[in-house]
Amino acid sequence: MRAADNLHRDSPLHARGAHALTRSLFAASLIVRSTHAGRSAGLAAAAMLGTLGSALALALTTNSGPGILTDSVAYIGAAESLARTGSLRVPPLLDWQPTDSLVTLAGFPPGTSALLALPVLLGASPLGGARVLAALAAFVTVAVAVLLVTRSSGAGAGALAGVMLLVAPAVVAQHLYVHSEPFFFALLVVTLAAMTLAPDRALLAGSLAAAALLVRFAGGAAAAAVVFWQLARAGTWPERARRAALAGGPSVLALTLWMMRTRRALGANGVAASEFGGDAFPTLLRGGVGRLYGGAAVSALRDGWDTLADWLLPVVAVRVPSGTHRGLVLAVVLAAIAGVVWQGTRRPSPASLRARRGAPDPGDPPFRARLVGACALLSVCYVALLLWSRLLVDAWLTFDARILSPVMVVATIAFVAALPAWWRGRGLLPRGVVAIGVTAWVVLSLGITAAMARRAANEGVASTRAEMRRSPLVRWARTDGKRYRLFSNFPEVLHVLARVDARGLPWTLDPPSRLMAPQQLDPVAARAFGDTLVRRGGVIVAFDAVNLYMVSPDSLARALSLRRIARFADGSVWAPATMSARATSANEAPIFATPASLGAPDVGTASSTAR
Repeated sequence: MRAADNLHRDSPLHARGAHALTRSLFAASLIVRSTHAGRSAGLAAAAMLGTLGSALALALTTNSGPGILTDSVAYIGAAESLARTGSLRVPPLLDWQPTDSLVTLAGFPPGTSALLALPVLLGASPLGGARVLAALAAFVTVAVAVLLVTRSSGAGAGALAGVMLLVAPAVVAQHLYVHSEPFFFALLVVTLAAMTLAPDRALLAGSLAAAALLVRFAGGAAAAAVVFWQLARAGTWPERARRAALAGGPSVLALTLWMMRTRRALGANGVAASEFGGDAFPTLLRGGVGRLYGGAAVSALRDGWDTLADWLLPVVAVRVPSGTHRGLVLAVVLAAIAGVVWQGTRRPSPASLRARRGAPDPGDPPFRARLVGACALLSVCYVALLLWSRLLVDAWLTFDARILSPVMVVATIAFVAALPAWWRGRGLLPRGVVAIGVTAWVVLSLGITAAMARRAANEGVASTRAEMRRSPLVRWARTDGKRYRLFSNFPEVLHVLARVDARGLPWTLDPPSRLMAPQQLDPVAARAFGDTLVRRGGVIVAFDAVNLYMVSPDSLARALSLRRIARFADGSVWAPATMSARATSANEAPIFATPASLGAPDVGTASSTAR
């Protein structure tokens, strides 16, 4: 060895240079080979897991089709109207006052309906097209998440991120229904990719954020995030302002055009009465800040805390009966996650670097810090928008799994991106604790998701459940009910399964209580509804299940002295006393038959601001 060193030291300069060049080229070839191998593995993992996500989304809705909520009827109705007439018009399920069968779409942004209109234009059925589009959105969400984490922390971390998204019950559940969440997930992750992979292209990230805004009004959080992202980047303040204007311009333009279109379509009177009449300021003034008080906001925050517990502590959140103990466990888990993310993204100390020798970083540390920072910014903006909406705009907004699922997607990406960097140089005990925790979460979440998938595939969900398809009340609406104008506490069920034009009942005025109990009835609205019922020859198709967003059919029956003309195992039919008795069909049960629960239809109402 010493002789070799002497020979190397005494060799000519060009020989030593050639030797150094050879070693450098060999090391570079190893780096390039490992980089290409890592990229290839990341692409393979993204393609495989993305395809698995698409297959899972399709398998969930194979037998009975996707679940239909009230939102779903609006999206599908507007998509069919756009494909056939070029205008966005929807059935007014939740409004009993309009006489037209279709009204102008105002309570939702147009993006989801525009996407659903594409397969309709190609000749596909609305539900079949919705299934395919949801599967494509699942592919984009999972694949882009895997690629981002692979670039940040290596192919293994990317694969873990994809697996955690595929088994998260709250994320998977959003692909069971026809609504905006699957498309919003995909656009949110793609916006995240633009923010981190192309930080200099402010207009690109801003355009993607505007697309997310047109799919759900909650996409305003993405629009705000890309603006703050450009303001925080290095540069002079004029440069930052120019980049921020480019990033926020598409969202401002898109929302302005939609508001102008809606105002023109509805007219001056329609704007004031619309749920979201194209102008956010009347909505704010009507909502007022008074809804901040009375404990309703506290209930929403409590729901958000419970949602976090269900997400991070699957099964455990149910098994631990004490709310205090469950809260303490959740607080410890949140602190541990925050510690992993913080230590996995900050610049390591010299001692930490010495401890990590021999364990090369498989990812890109600057990109990792940028990715985690963008995830944190998106999450903060989204939660801030929810709080603003809950306190000032929408007293019905609850922080349930559906509303918080975008935060779960983004937070999963941030956590897994930071995990490998934290892992390097740690002792056996912290590694073991985190490994056991992540493995237990994946296994428990997989069990919950698998059970949910089996139930959805075998029985269906929401208004397409098997028991709802067999409902005697739905059968009556499909046959004898066509002689009446139908009003119901679950109009979406009748619209989808009975294929009839059904309307909702008057809405409750106060925020719903946390108990499944009938709400207060406004006497003025009750009298107006009763007059409409008589004038239009209408009946109330009342499911026994409770819809907290509408007044109880029993309350209406007592207030208006309605007469029950039919009683079934899952509900009743009420008619005005002045309406002549109609012969009951052979399918009807005796009027005093003992109710047998057929399963409560899911309440499908969601916040317009968080859609």
